[in-house]
Amino acid sequence: MTFSIQHKTAFNLIGFGRTVQYGTGDDKFAQIIRQKAELWADAEADGRLKQLNDLAPDSKLFAINEAYQDEMWYYAGVQSDAEAPAGARSIAFPDAQYLVVTGTAETPGELFGQLEGEAFGQVLPNNSDYAYVGGPNASVELSTDADGVHGELWIPVQAK
Repeated sequence: MTFSIQHKTAFNLIGFGRTVQYGTGDDKFAQIIRQKAELWADAEADGRLKQLNDLAPDSKLFAINEAYQDEMWYYAGVQSDAEAPAGARSIAFPDAQYLVVTGTAETPGELFGQLEGEAFGQVLPNNSDYAYVGGPNASVELSTDADGVHGELWIPVQAK
């Protein structure tokens, strides 16, 4: 995985989401991984992903993390300026500098998890120039080929 700092103009993501919570003990992170996987499976099965794709100018899917109403939320989403359908949220991302972490994995779920782990476990704690100061962050699936699923994680940051 590699990373860079890039300027991104303001954009909106629309997503169907759910709250996610840590488990206890050895299951702490596994519970969140299961909850996130369930959201994707449910959104595919009940047609919500198709509904989102119909709003988007392209087929890129986003995994969005956001602290909302004092809870941790996770969304399956797309980039769009359309009005959010019933049950979905439009999440505004600021015009800002972003930490962009790139990587490849076997599945979209693995990719999103690896990017988050790398960014929050390695890159941000060891970066002396930029800091994450809150706000939503998102992973995007860019392409798939024989090597796997390629994508990026975008985290708004500020200079220290």
